[in-house]
Amino acid sequence: MAQSIGPINNPINIWLSSKILKKVNLITIREELSREFLSNIGIPKENVSLTVCPAFLLPPSLNTNNIYSKWNINTNTPLIGLAIREWVYPNESDSSKANNDFINMITIIVDKISADLDATIIIIPTIPSDINLGEIIIRKSTNQSRVKVIGSLNTPREVVGIYGQLNLLITTNFHPLVFATSQGCSFNNASSNRPKNHRIC
Repeated sequence: MAQSIGPINNPINIWLSSKILKKVNLITIREELSREFLSNIGIPKENVSLTVCPAFLLPPSLNTNNIYSKWNINTNTPLIGLAIREWVYPNESDSSKANNDFINMITIIVDKISADLDATIIIIPTIPSDINLGEIIIRKSTNQSRVKVIGSLNTPREVVGIYGQLNLLITTNFHPLVFATSQGCSFNNASSNRPKNHRIC
């Protein structure tokens, strides 16, 4: 099953990766950035296969309306999805402040979009810690009734179905981009420290 590789920056880890991966008969990857990395560490191109991310093929669930109902999401307004993650700031002296600044900026964006477009913002978790991040954004929001967080992780097919009913997705994460693309949902790939995202756009 195709995956991304990297980023790997530590010289020892790069050396180990090269030594181990040269013993592998076939490596399947899902974007060009990984192929460039493998080429740079000396992996023969005939051992590397660039293919589609298998998540593109995941069909949507037909029970999406039940999920919206469970979390009191008004589907009679434009639905804007938000799939984000707390960032890592290795070059910041105060990573906690940098993360708070990021959350405050996202909250301002959420409030403006929900007000200007008369929209409901749906915060969609990818991993459990995303739920807590969503709850923090709601507490900071000045338009809390229009911001909802899906407060539990769902099955992969249910998640795909959620993206299929959005009018727009804003995300910093890879798989939400895949799900939105497969369902024909417009998206904005917010700049992040995950360079592989840019290769899907």
